[in-house]
Amino acid sequence: MSFVVQKVDEIFKKLSCIDELTKKTGNFETRVNNLTKTVEKASKRIDEVEKSMEFMNQNFENSKSESEYLKTTITEIKSEHGEMINGFDCLRADIDELHERHVDLQIRSMRENLVFSGIPELSENEPSTQTEDIIKDFMKTEMKMDMIVDFQLAHRFGKNHKLKTTTETLIRPGQ
Repeated sequence: MSFVVQKVDEIFKKLSCIDELTKKTGNFETRVNNLTKTVEKASKRIDEVEKSMEFMNQNFENSKSESEYLKTTITEIKSEHGEMINGFDCLRADIDELHERHVDLQIRSMRENLVFSGIPELSENEPSTQTEDIIKDFMKTEMKMDMIVDFQLAHRFGKNHKLKTTTETLIRPGQ
């Protein structure tokens, strides 16, 4: 019987080892379950991050193509701006040339004009022929000229004054 007791003790020892292994296996299983849940959560998060990265990549590609379009548009605008500046420069040069030609024509047209000032008007609406006669008389009496000058045009300019005031008279001698 001592042999049986000894064998029963050994069986109890082995059973207690099995109980400990069962507890350890249960703890291990709990840990594996916890790790499985953690891995599943991490997997879901990775899927969300991947979706987010795809969205960001699409936005980046869209922004990149928009940026290229804007660069092309800006280059075109710069080119057109340069052409406009060149056009304005040409217009400015043309205007300057036209202004010089205009001044030259004015000077040439006035080259043979005579301007008299200080001769009073005799009437408010003095006709051109009367102005010519007044100038001819002035040239003969005041300037003591013997030669009679033929006029192409004679008129008064400046402010219209009352009788007996002075205005300037422009005459263009005949050719």
